[in-house]
This record gives sequence, structure tokens and C-alpha cells, in this order.
Amino acid sequence: MSPAPNIPLIYDISVKTIDANDLLRNCGFQSYGEVERFLSAWSDAIDSLADFNRPQCILFVLVNRSGSTPHPQPARSTVLATIDSIKTAQSNDSILIVGTDASVLGTIKIPQAIKQRLQGGKWLRSVASQFSVGGAKDKCICFASKLIFEVYVNGTLVEEYADVVRRISMTALDFISKQSWGDGELLERCGREELVDTGDHGVWHFPAIYVLKNKPEKRMQERLHAFLKQTLLGYKDLKIEYHVDNEGRVDITIWTADDRIYFVEIKWVGRALSGGGLTVTEAKVKSTLKGKWKGKCVTCYDEAHVKKGVFQLEKYLLKKFANVEKGFLVVYDCRPNGIARGTEAANEYPRPKKLDARKVKVWHVAVSPLTASRAK
Repeated sequence: MSPAPNIPLIYDISVKTIDANDLLRNCGFQSYGEVERFLSAWSDAIDSLADFNRPQCILFVLVNRSGSTPHPQPARSTVLATIDSIKTAQSNDSILIVGTDASVLGTIKIPQAIKQRLQGGKWLRSVASQFSVGGAKDKCICFASKLIFEVYVNGTLVEEYADVVRRISMTALDFISKQSWGDGELLERCGREELVDTGDHGVWHFPAIYVLKNKPEKRMQERLHAFLKQTLLGYKDLKIEYHVDNEGRVDITIWTADDRIYFVEIKWVGRALSGGGLTVTEAKVKSTLKGKWKGKCVTCYDEAHVKKGVFQLEKYLLKKFANVEKGFLVVYDCRPNGIARGTEAANEYPRPKKLDARKVKVWHVAVSPLTASRAK
């Protein structure tokens, strides 16, 4: 099974309405049932693994091994061993050929043109679909990443699961995970789900001692914007740094499908690495602070600093009041005792001076690199 030569870097992938059984018959399957039995076994194997052990961004070719009588569903242990083989082959620039009984049948060398499009040696979903056109014609190509499982034949998506264990399709997940704006509840949800990230793209520099990265507000703005684009139901537009004449720029502006406009201003409470300490180690920061919350290597903000955000937001609203439904000040409390602030935090913020207080909503959200909880 050798790859087709001279594979182009860009493919014309058509979206076709076609019976999956017809596509799979071209790959040697009698029906989708053979794929379904393999999927059931894969689902069982993935369910048995902890999240951090589940395979990420892998690809393999699935070949029918059933004769006139369908073979039984492969055992979990067999599938787990095959997953390890898939990852090993991928680390050696190869794609494993797997039978529907989870047997290992051989490998295909990853074409150079495709290899250049991988990300850190891992497959992307878009590249997987392209490979099914240019590198593996009339073959059943499976892409898997943690709970995601997709099946391609000749560039056509035959099956896609956002959660292969619970058999939730991509379409169903899109509906389930999206949420309307309401009264800004997604601002709190972002704190619980996004800002707890301690990875390279997160807001934490030294999470064990509650030190944020330098200038965390910009990172929070970017994470919230991306989160809203993914989860907000029914919006027309989302803008970062929307200009308000003579007053500045609103962190995030939302235009909903029913023609409502909302301003969101972001503030944070806690401590962040100062500009001069970008190269210091965690041990050095600990030594400098000597058990104290403040020190020359960190910048610290408390509620006294962020409460003025109410009046900043009020100025924006007064300039655009005729068009804007409401303004939201979200304060992400990144202190270790932030959760203990309880339900009174938002009530302690000042009321706007010239606007009806109902036109400004404050969300004070406790964020932790370890756990996250709501401070109303």
C-alpha cells in the first residue's frame, strides 16, 4: 500500500450527500456495521483511559477483516495495544493499517507533502481529510484525538463524534455547548473553564504560588474573546478594543442576533509577574517575596484598583447609550483566597453615578489554577 506520488499541498474537498455504505464498499467493507463494531470497541477502550492518557491527534487506516460472517467485537486490551502501535508508528513518520478486529496489518509512510503540514508530528483534522483524498484514495481513514473520532473516505466525512464514548455527534455538541448571552453568565463560565489553564497559552506564570503572567489582562481579553466565539449562541459580531470617541476602547463588544449591543470591560485582582522579572525562576520569586503577598518582582491589584472600572464602563455607555443595551464589568479574582470572598464581592462595587444601576452588571469571578468556583 504505497502512497500516491506527487500529492498536492491543497486539495479540492467536496461536500457530498452520499450513502456511507456506498463509500465504504469502495474500501472493501460490506456495510457500515463493520465500522460500527470497531467504533464500539474503540469507545470502550477510550473510556477506560484517564483523560491525559487518551491519544491526541492520531490517524490510521481501517481495513475490513470480516468475511461472510462478521467477527466479534475486539477486546479492550487488543484495542489499547493497537493504540500504542498507532502512536509508535506515527512517531516514526508512518501510518498504521489496522483491521476491524484491531489487528496490525502494516504501515504506510507519511508522504513528505503531508508531513510538512502536520503540527509537531501530530495530525490536524483538516490534514486528515486532505490525506484521504490525495494519499489514501478508496481507503477508510480514521482520525482520533481524545474523545473525538472521525471517519473519512475520499475526502467525505462518513462519521464524526465529538465524544465517541457517549456517542455525541459534532452537531449535537455544538448545540449543547452553546449558550445565549442572558445576563452575562458566560463571563463567569469563562473563569471556570478557560482561565484555570496553566499551560503555555494560559494566564498563569507560576500557578503553584498564584502568580499570573505579565500583563494578564490582555491574555484574559484574548481568552474570553475566543471563548465567546466558540460558545455564544446567536451573535452577529464580537470585537476586541471597540473605539468609543474621546473615551478609549472597550475590551469586548458583542452584537447579538436580536440586534442588542453589550460592552464588556475586564479587570483582574491578584498578582502578576512584573516586567523586570520575566526571566526569574519560581524559586527566585519565592525567595524575593519571603512569604509575603507583595514584592518588587510582582505587580499586585486589589478591589480598590478595579472598582473604578464601573465608572470607566459608565463613560463608555454614556457615549453610546442610545445603541448599547447594557455594560458588564467582569473582575477575575486570581488570589488564593478569592473563593473565600463569597457572595458579597460584586455587591461591594460602587453604583454608576449618572446611569440607572440596572444598566451596569458586575461579575466578580474567583479563578484558581487548581480549582475554580463562583463568587457572585
